[in-house]
Amino acid sequence: MKTMTKSILKSIAIGLLFGVALFIMPRFIIGLSIILLLIRLVKGSRRGNRPFGRHRLAFAENVRAMNDEEYSAFKSDMGNKDCGHSTKKSNKQ
Repeated sequence: MKTMTKSILKSIAIGLLFGVALFIMPRFIIGLSIILLLIRLVKGSRRGNRPFGRHRLAFAENVRAMNDEEYSAFKSDMGNKDCGHSTKKSNKQ
C-alpha cells in the first residue's frame, strides 16, 4: 500500500514540476530574448559612434567635391603615404 501511495505522489510531483516548467519557461525565454535584444540595440547604436563609420561618408563627399587639380594632388599625396600596407617595393636596403 505504501509503495502505491509513494508512486502516486511521485507521479503527481513530477507532473507538477513539469507543469510549472511549461508555465514558467516561455516567460523566461521571452524575457531573456527581450533583454538580449535590448543589449544588442544598445551596442548597435554605439557602433555608429565610431569615427570611421560616420567620417568615411564625409570623406567621400570631400573627394567628390574636389576639382581635377585638387584630386590629382590628393592622389599623389595618398600614393606617397606609407601606412605599412603599401605593396610598392622600397629602394632602401
